[in-house]
Amino acid sequence: MQMALVILFAVSAVLFIASFIKMKKQSRDDQKQIDTYYAVMLDETNQLKEQIRKLEMDEEITAQEAGVMGLNSEARSTMRKMLDLYKRGYSIKSIAAQTKLAEQEVEEILAPYDSGRNRGRKLANDA
Repeated sequence: MQMALVILFAVSAVLFIASFIKMKKQSRDDQKQIDTYYAVMLDETNQLKEQIRKLEMDEEITAQEAGVMGLNSEARSTMRKMLDLYKRGYSIKSIAAQTKLAEQEVEEILAPYDSGRNRGRKLANDA
């Protein structure tokens, strides 16, 4: 009986040590895989940043060639803010309040970007 217990204890100790070795190897493999994913993501991020930088430069060149206001001008910044608010569903009145412009001015500025957002509502309400 004692011999069986000693054998079982020895086998359990060997299996315990083997499991630690296998776990350590698996941990190294997992770390290598994580490092590979990290490197790929870092490369993709750098490529995207480079593409964005090139697009911004192209936009600036096009704006300069067309004689449009520069990227850093206050008017362009206000225009971006107004267009962003408009696309998120803000009313002309609230956009005018936030930009401190008259409602008529805001409507005129945003008119080229109106994609029929309010036209459908008017038709639905008229029926």
